[in-house]
Amino acid sequence: MNKTELIEQVRDKSGLTKAQSTEAVTAVFSSIIDSLGKKEPVQIIRFGTFKVRHRKERISRNPKTGEKIKTPAREVAVFSAGKSLKDSVHLQAPKQTQVAKKSKSAAKKSSASSSRKK
Repeated sequence: MNKTELIEQVRDKSGLTKAQSTEAVTAVFSSIIDSLGKKEPVQIIRFGTFKVRHRKERISRNPKTGEKIKTPAREVAVFSAGKSLKDSVHLQAPKQTQVAKKSKSAAKKSSASSSRKK
């Protein structure tokens, strides 16, 4: 979903006009950006937290030449998902195939037999 689609969703769910929805979405983004610019976290309960994190200076490599490069310290914006958001996107574990089940049971048997030998 991009910003235009988000504005349409807000319009459809809130009953606001397109102009009002655009203004509301823009205001939310501006408020988050302003707070992060002041290094203040933005916590939205059940959704998540936006905050600024410091990254230390480090040595990295130019992948093309292999040359070592000093990457300067900097501040980065990070997002931590809240519990409700995590729960809503959590997927069920895929079903195991017969081969995977057999290899797991074989691994369990070998570890059980090695522990009995001790």
